[in-house]
Amino acid sequence: LKGKGLSSEQCWHKVGEAEDVNVISAYDPVSAFYGAYEWLLGNTDEVPHDADMTDIIIDAVRTLINNPKALKRLQRKYKVILVDEAQDLNRIQHMFFGLIAGTVDPQTLEEKPESDMTAHLYAMIGDDKQAIYGFQGADSGAMIEKADVKGGDFKTNILTANYRSGRDIVRMANQFIAHNEDRIPMTCEARNPARGIGNIRLWETYAGDSQKAQDGTADKVTQEIIEKVSKDENAYRDFGVAVRSNAEGEIYAIKLLANGVPYEGKFNPLAKKEFKGVLSWFKLARYFVKGKSAISDNLIYDLTRYPKGVYSKGLSDFLSGYSDPIDAILKKEYQKNDQLYKTKSGKSVSKNGKAMDQLRSNIMAVKGWVRKNKHNLYSRDFYDFIMGSVVTKSVEKPNPQDPTGQDKITETQYSFIGGLRGSGGNCIFEDIADETAKSSTAMERLKKDGGIVSQESLKGYAVSSLDAMSSLTAIGSKAGKPGEPDVEKGTVFDLLDFSDRVDGTIKQPKQGQTKNDAVRVMTAHGWKGLEADQMYVPAGSNWARGDKTTNLKIAQIEQIKQDKIQRDGMSEEDAEEYVRELRVKREEMESERRLMYVALTRAETGLTVIHNIVQGRNFSRENAFFTNGELCLPPPMKKTSSLTENWGGFMLWDQDWE
Repeated sequence: LKGKGLSSEQCWHKVGEAEDVNVISAYDPVSAFYGAYEWLLGNTDEVPHDADMTDIIIDAVRTLINNPKALKRLQRKYKVILVDEAQDLNRIQHMFFGLIAGTVDPQTLEEKPESDMTAHLYAMIGDDKQAIYGFQGADSGAMIEKADVKGGDFKTNILTANYRSGRDIVRMANQFIAHNEDRIPMTCEARNPARGIGNIRLWETYAGDSQKAQDGTADKVTQEIIEKVSKDENAYRDFGVAVRSNAEGEIYAIKLLANGVPYEGKFNPLAKKEFKGVLSWFKLARYFVKGKSAISDNLIYDLTRYPKGVYSKGLSDFLSGYSDPIDAILKKEYQKNDQLYKTKSGKSVSKNGKAMDQLRSNIMAVKGWVRKNKHNLYSRDFYDFIMGSVVTKSVEKPNPQDPTGQDKITETQYSFIGGLRGSGGNCIFEDIADETAKSSTAMERLKKDGGIVSQESLKGYAVSSLDAMSSLTAIGSKAGKPGEPDVEKGTVFDLLDFSDRVDGTIKQPKQGQTKNDAVRVMTAHGWKGLEADQMYVPAGSNWARGDKTTNLKIAQIEQIKQDKIQRDGMSEEDAEEYVRELRVKREEMESERRLMYVALTRAETGLTVIHNIVQGRNFSRENAFFTNGELCLPPPMKKTSSLTENWGGFMLWDQDWE
């Protein structure tokens, strides 16, 4: 909203009237938060600076408006203005460049005729099909509406040559992005014969839950990469994976590293506090086998991460005087310290004391499990023991954003059974969900991904945050030939040896860097401006984002509005409010298409699109781009491609699905 040039006061009173601002309604609480944020910038000691990055540009615009001499000085200095990546500018940035070029009147802030322009040339270079930073305030519409092909004043020169991708990859991407209405009409043409026809494949995975689908897909991708490199068909640097979420990227990182494939990317799940907390219980299991020599310096602290309850620093400081802190806990040494264990009166056990008793109980439970399973310390079994089981079911509920109560949404509900518990009764998943709810950064990220964050969505986020940890438990579990023992048993020790070996060794890719011979795994946003010879694009139900998007067109939305007025007797104002959310969802769908377009067009000669389908007894979750018939082979390609009309090229089945 700030990047659109709207103050918090304007948003509070007028946003409901502004046609170009459809993200919130008039008097929406978001406007109040915006106002509070602006106040905090200049009125608190905790925030030492009174401006953010957008303020710097706003202040520059104010200076150019209020100081004619400063404006003329810049207009004399800059006569040729070229703005690259113009699709990623916000409204304030457009105003800044327009003032310097002389296309914006400093008095009215309206566009001026081209004849009044002070610059000799003012050009914007950009691709609205790759406008993927809307969540940061970028507004590709501000560039699109300037083009003469969309009714604007700027002469439009369309560059159609695509030198990156093979022919069929370009054709399929063209057909897909054509489903977006808000764009400059342009169709790319493949102009690099060295890229060939562009080989496209579809893999479909069926599984009972999304983690299994992602896990199986990542394993298949990893094995194919290993096979192709072993045959000298490709180097590791030829391969790239464009994922939609960080959790999915972590699964691919784990699979590649576990199979000895060099990996480059920003996903290091082993550095996450959730992983460190869970791995600490594996280290505790190792302690009960190898003794105090297996205790790391921070083991006690990590054990108190999850489940929560214990004042970790106080306990760590107290136990630092013991050579074997685990043994000290088992012997209840902490109960001798009244500050740790008793209330101020000293007459009863404090909340922290009860939490330490619960921690001891969990440690005893792990000791019992290790003793019972000392000959079969399988990582997967131990993980299930400490985490418990997750039971999900789909429930149809009224959409809270629908004032009529007629619209329904499907919500996944989670139940957690068993597992280690904290002093408050929460399991590890529930603690992660509660912790996420208290993190403004995490909540903003979740809201950015789709708005309202319910308690169930927080539980789902907690489960998905450990998807890669679940995959990690398979490390080392390779079966031998029939009748022979396992080659590797996949034990607690295998997992810990792996984590100790690779933690901290993951390379961080630099923009445009391709020297390292490593497979690159990044989110689709991270792939902007990069490419790979062979690209894998997993597409599950989280892309596009389910009930947060709609494939309705503007004409259909306007018809719905008229129907609400004429057929249902709704007032003009209420009808406008009813369809406002549909417009937001439509824009979100267009944004998701642009992101998928970027992912598809990173491929040079080979593209594998992976459709992850999650199916249970009473539900099915698929990718909307496939179910809507948007992501498919164009007719000319169906005749020349080795795939069948419905892409039946390869089907990866989850063995447990049936």
